[in-house]
Amino acid sequence: MINSLARLSTWAGTRRRPSVPRFTPKYYGLQYEDVRFPSAHSDGVSLSGWLIPAPQSRGAIILCHGHTSTRMHLLPKAVMLYGHHFTTLLFDFRARGLSGGERCTLGARETEDVLGAVAYLRSRPDTAAIPLGALGESMGGAAVIRAAACSQEIDCIVTEAAYASLDRVVKQRLVMALGPMGSPVFASCQRMSAEEFELEIETISPERVIGSLAPRAALLITDGLDLTCPRRESDRLYAAAGEPKMRWIAPTAPHCMAFQTAREEYSRRVSQFFTEHLAPKS
Repeated sequence: MINSLARLSTWAGTRRRPSVPRFTPKYYGLQYEDVRFPSAHSDGVSLSGWLIPAPQSRGAIILCHGHTSTRMHLLPKAVMLYGHHFTTLLFDFRARGLSGGERCTLGARETEDVLGAVAYLRSRPDTAAIPLGALGESMGGAAVIRAAACSQEIDCIVTEAAYASLDRVVKQRLVMALGPMGSPVFASCQRMSAEEFELEIETISPERVIGSLAPRAALLITDGLDLTCPRRESDRLYAAAGEPKMRWIAPTAPHCMAFQTAREEYSRRVSQFFTEHLAPKS
């Protein structure tokens, strides 16, 4: 029973979720380019995205979606950033949307997907020399933190509802769903992931690396009603981050819903953060 539940949980968490976007930037009246680029992981998974160039661009921002989401769900934020003269690159993580790959890895290889996006922007003449920021939600936020720890090309980051440690969040979700059986099922998932997928859950810990971003700036957004990634995860990330660091707690926001519940304040805080910390280098 334990192994069967673990296999089902692992499949549900990592399975491929292909989809075709119902909306593109054209829906919002924006010019854009369909792009493809490889992940920086050794598997070179092909990632599908949109590049939305902004006039008089202050910099480029990579937008990274969450576990069950796609780039389409970040379009309203790209529109907001476009209004503040930021070019944006939205892409589907591996095994999501129109990207390749057979398995989601919950933030592990997605980190290298973000690094692939960085390399792609640096390979283009129009974005090769401009400042780069990144904004990520949930799993995407964890991947952004880990990618920024690997690459000095990322000048600053914004995350919302990012976990501090994947093993703690997965175990908590299983215990909430399965009660006393959650802990042994988690242990079986952990073993299965390492043996079958080369995915060591306990090593995926943004908390361990976020301090290395300093003196680059980080804005951490906490959703006050988040049950998926509880506030203690954000507390741990903020405590581990170096200066300069900022935090905003959106009191009425469920998981990854700060923009929807407090659009004006979200737009003001995020646009000001990127405007300040993506200043062109002299």
